[in-house]
Amino acid sequence: MRCDSVSRKEVHNTHGTAKTVAVCDTEPIAIEGLGTILGACRDLRFVGGEPSLIASVELVRRQAPAILVIDKGFGVGAVIDYLTRLA
Repeated sequence: MRCDSVSRKEVHNTHGTAKTVAVCDTEPIAIEGLGTILGACRDLRFVGGEPSLIASVELVRRQAPAILVIDKGFGVGAVIDYLTRLA
């Protein structure tokens, strides 16, 4: 799969139309790395990342990303509760 083939919410940037992506990961280095990788993709725009589910609620509500990447390390129950809160 190429970096430029993802769907949903679109925003305009200097490369054309891009899908917004936010990351919630327990490891700040993973957030930084994903941000760097996403920055190289024309059809994706990294809008931020947080190291905890609680901290990412505000980011998600403020940025309304098309794609949200969540670390499975938080546990299935915590992620389901988090997604329910966001809905």
